[in-house]
Amino acid sequence: MTVFYDVSLQKIDLTIGSSKWCNEVIGLGLTQAKMDDIDTIIDLYHTIVHVLQKEGNDQWDKDYLNDDLIKNDIKNGKLYGIKEAGRFIAVLVLTEEKKPQYDQVNWQFTEGKNLYIHRVAVHPDFQGRGLSKKLLNFAQEFANENGYANLRLDAYNRNPVALNLYRSFGFEEREEISMPGREEKFVCFEKKVL
Repeated sequence: MTVFYDVSLQKIDLTIGSSKWCNEVIGLGLTQAKMDDIDTIIDLYHTIVHVLQKEGNDQWDKDYLNDDLIKNDIKNGKLYGIKEAGRFIAVLVLTEEKKPQYDQVNWQFTEGKNLYIHRVAVHPDFQGRGLSKKLLNFAQEFANENGYANLRLDAYNRNPVALNLYRSFGFEEREEISMPGREEKFVCFEKKVL
């Protein structure tokens, strides 16, 4: 059985292969992306890259957030998000795969499995509505339901909104790491799953 949550975190039983399975929760809901969604997700990420670069933030570019990376996230069932009017407006990737740079970090929570959060994004037209917090709530519930002990992620030093979001959500700061081709460092965060 797969359990998803609507944005109020009300459990919805979506058993794969049954008539209960659906791609989108009624209303503004969290859903797993499918290959049919690729165009809206690529558009979302490319819009954010454009806005970041316009603001002088080199956190993401189209070399990193390329179409193949996004397709693989969807194909491997790792990309989740919130849709409105049939389009993804907020997304994140949940995976057991970590970035190689994470091996340099002195993580404090070392017991149990880790779930890594990557590529959290909210379309600029929908920012300020609490969608990032809904994505993080979903990640925490997903981790809890699937036996993960810890959540881990990183945020770019030039992205104060993300840094403040993760701190306010109870993530604890660890070390900073460098990423290829980026001027600033990334702050690593972790949080125990309750």
